[in-house]
Amino acid sequence: MLPALRVPFGLKDEVLYESRQVPNGKACGCICPACQRSLIARQNHQTPHFAHAPGEDCAKALETAVHLAAKQIIAERLELRLPVLAYINPYARPLYGVPSQPQTVYVEHTVKLDTVAVEYGLGDMRPDIIVTVNGSNTYLVEIAVTHFVDDAKQAKINQRQLHAIEIDISRLKGQVTFAGLAELFFRTKPYPAKWLYHPRLEELRRADWEEDQITKSIAALEQQEREAELAEAEARFRKYREMPPAAKLALNCRKLGLTKDQIQKLTTFVPWEKSLGAPRVVWQSAVLVYRARVQQEQTQIVEISYPSAFYPKECLEWLALGFAIDYGDDENTKYAVAFWKYIHFLTAIGVLTKDHSGNYEITIPPDYWRNMRRNRTTPCNEGIGRDGLPDSHPEIEPPKLLTHRWGAERAPSPVGPPPRHFWPTPRVP
Repeated sequence: MLPALRVPFGLKDEVLYESRQVPNGKACGCICPACQRSLIARQNHQTPHFAHAPGEDCAKALETAVHLAAKQIIAERLELRLPVLAYINPYARPLYGVPSQPQTVYVEHTVKLDTVAVEYGLGDMRPDIIVTVNGSNTYLVEIAVTHFVDDAKQAKINQRQLHAIEIDISRLKGQVTFAGLAELFFRTKPYPAKWLYHPRLEELRRADWEEDQITKSIAALEQQEREAELAEAEARFRKYREMPPAAKLALNCRKLGLTKDQIQKLTTFVPWEKSLGAPRVVWQSAVLVYRARVQQEQTQIVEISYPSAFYPKECLEWLALGFAIDYGDDENTKYAVAFWKYIHFLTAIGVLTKDHSGNYEITIPPDYWRNMRRNRTTPCNEGIGRDGLPDSHPEIEPPKLLTHRWGAERAPSPVGPPPRHFWPTPRVP
């Protein structure tokens, strides 16, 4: 803050002077730029200055004197240094937790002026200095001595949409001289000034706002589509969940393109298998449907036959949506144990493989399913008892073909139709 009672400049014959540029004391012949009373030059103080007579202090003397001095310096040079114009997109989302960084629109530069006016009224607003550039471009210059532009004045500047900057001279701390002001206005680095308003910033904000609105509209539409897909998926899961076991098995057979006998060769007894609320052949064939669907999707994307990545946890969540699991008392993990035991079985017979990192891949090629389809013997609806459940069957050893992990005895690739679209398609959210 600058001392309130020290006046750095006195006015004489419409020209500002420092206290050492005129005679000392009352003989200086200077008046206060604000109240027009006589001033006293005090040259022998540590900081030479002007002062009012006792009891005649003027509250506006300091700021008015500095504003006139700034105008005098700028008018003599007919130049104004403009600060760097930086812009930060207010609608940008942080990238990896890092907020949007400012972008330089215009670098700091000095412009030539046509006119300079001090405290010229603009309606209900009185800027400290008004300058014109290139004949018609008006710039407002605010000199921050003890007070900075407040919200009310900023709103008026924004309303008029005029270029406006604010120069902070409070760092001079009472050492206000012509040389000090000129150094600060034209040479000090970094330049203690900022933009209060620039039309280019408003253009950029408007463009980013419009882009943000478009982004939000697209996001809203995508959210609606996701919600619709989830609702459709939930309806399909609910329909599948409410189907009797025999109907589920028949549907799984159709999706895999296999017979019941062929599917039974890929099922096995596991602990707590009844916790999924369906016979083993039903829910285990559903796991095969999920496996086949994943393989089909990845094959279409990567354009390779196999292996394809398999994520058991996603499959377990998918399975829980399609079956009425009996959680019971303290049994909420039993169905998961049954599922993982079956995954281990599929790994043991070569349908899946597990690497040293614990990641699973589907190693059985799609060709194998088509090969089995050519040899189907039992329709899907055969072997279903009167109670609507699949008939029980003895344990069947896994096919020898699978136990060799597709080595020398790999099945030939028969010519046949491409894999069908497997249901249900939506992934678990």
